[in-house]
Amino acid sequence: KYPSFDINLVDVGCGSGNFIVWSINQSLFFKECLLIDNNQYLLDDIKSNIKANIKKTLTIKTKRNNKYHLITGKDKVLSELKIKRMDIKKINNFPDGFNIISLSAIVDLMSKSILTQILSMVDENNTLFCSLCFDGTVKWKPSHTHDKYILKFFNDNQMTQKSMGVALGFTAIDYLKNRAKKLNMKIKMCKSPWLIDNKSLVNRKFILRYLLDVKKSLFCMEGIDKDILRKWYIDKKSEQ
Repeated sequence: KYPSFDINLVDVGCGSGNFIVWSINQSLFFKECLLIDNNQYLLDDIKSNIKANIKKTLTIKTKRNNKYHLITGKDKVLSELKIKRMDIKKINNFPDGFNIISLSAIVDLMSKSILTQILSMVDENNTLFCSLCFDGTVKWKPSHTHDKYILKFFNDNQMTQKSMGVALGFTAIDYLKNRAKKLNMKIKMCKSPWLIDNKSLVNRKFILRYLLDVKKSLFCMEGIDKDILRKWYIDKKSEQ
């Protein structure tokens, strides 16, 4: 029922562990998981996030030195999770034996130098897996008169100075693809649009938080019409 794989995963920029939660719920149990982020508050949330969102037939148990075991009801260890705080800008290599390097919902926030460095660590023994890559497209139903106006500023904001340098934003996808081609790497790309409705409380909370984040990040941008931004935010909020 719970097959485990002899595959080791390192999740770079893991945040509060949403990618590993998704993997667990898809019955993808990696032998070892190294979860790396530089935000201690997010790292501290990983255990509670996993505990709250995985199947009740599974348990996460604390070991020591920031290690945890994911087990079944029969005490079979499915995965060993290790949490490590580390500045992503300073990653020069990964421990031997890690087969998958995961970048989930983060490549658009990375600089060219960081993505170049991570690509340099990909070889015949591992795979770089990038998921939830933002391509610069956001579509709303119902649409709003100012959707395209807001999206233009949002995309511009995504390509400014972030915690990992000047971010590539939606151009990160093409940069990774072209750089990988130059390195003679095999590339496989799939469409995976993120569809979020407002039928559940969880989704409505997410949408409201997203709207507020957009408003806050764009409010002080040069050239933005604050009246348009306010109207867009109020109208969108009222629809949720």
